[in-house]
Amino acid sequence: MKYFLDVAATEHMTQSAHRLGIAQPALSRQIARLEQELGTKLFLREGRGLHLTREGRLLKDRLTPVVGELENIKRNLAYCRDDARQEIRIHLGAASHIAADAIAGWMAENPNARVVLTQMGQGTDQDTDIIVDSLRPPSSAACRSFSERVMVAMSATTPTPNQSLSFAELSKSDFVSLSSQSGFSRFTHELCRSAGFEPRIVFESDNPSVVRKVIALGLGIGFWPEHSWGGTREGDVKLVPLDTEIRREVHLCLTGANDAPLVQEFYAYLSHYFALCFSSEPTKASMVNSGKHLSL
Repeated sequence: MKYFLDVAATEHMTQSAHRLGIAQPALSRQIARLEQELGTKLFLREGRGLHLTREGRLLKDRLTPVVGELENIKRNLAYCRDDARQEIRIHLGAASHIAADAIAGWMAENPNARVVLTQMGQGTDQDTDIIVDSLRPPSSAACRSFSERVMVAMSATTPTPNQSLSFAELSKSDFVSLSSQSGFSRFTHELCRSAGFEPRIVFESDNPSVVRKVIALGLGIGFWPEHSWGGTREGDVKLVPLDTEIRREVHLCLTGANDAPLVQEFYAYLSHYFALCFSSEPTKASMVNSGKHLSL
């Protein structure tokens, strides 16, 4: 049921397999077995993607609250144990730079709390209290979404005759990118393909700070989320907007442990911190970036 709900959310078998941390053939077999058991098709294949059938939409609507409630029961039982009360489990699938700063500030004020982080694969309601990701999980008790522009980062010494860049101009450039396994890279690669070209990647890293440093050397340009990668305060990289505004969403979701006060407290803190970081007001952004987040 969880596999089905994830594929229903992404409408993409490969993407769901990556999120769930399983092989795509295994996921395909699970979906096929579910369709066989129910005696109906749940998905129709269209190009690289999938679309829910009418029966698939009905099953998604009926299953979402059921699976959410089952997970709540399991989580509530776990939080009855004394050793679980001071633990918060967080999955970071996006905006890890902002989330890590927020966690550091919160833990300084809550030294007895234990934070468990996961980043590879996809966080689920079963093993995670809070999910930060560019893809919204199929079920959650609460969710806040933050939007940011996708910019183009380049060396500060690179001349830019225009105030914005077109995809036609980008098609001739070398790119520095996050690892192809990251959600943001898959998102931007698909943008390029929809514009009619395959990005020419000259360097990849799983660390945005390394990406910035390589871009600063003038070895290539890169796509850059305006807020969640921490800006370019060092001055060696500049951000240039695209002539067509592209935005990406970052979702901050509480998975359903409503009776865990510590999780609720941290979720409220993290939500407020993200709201400040994603604000376009420079004073708020500079306050967070200067380390004055401990009093939030």
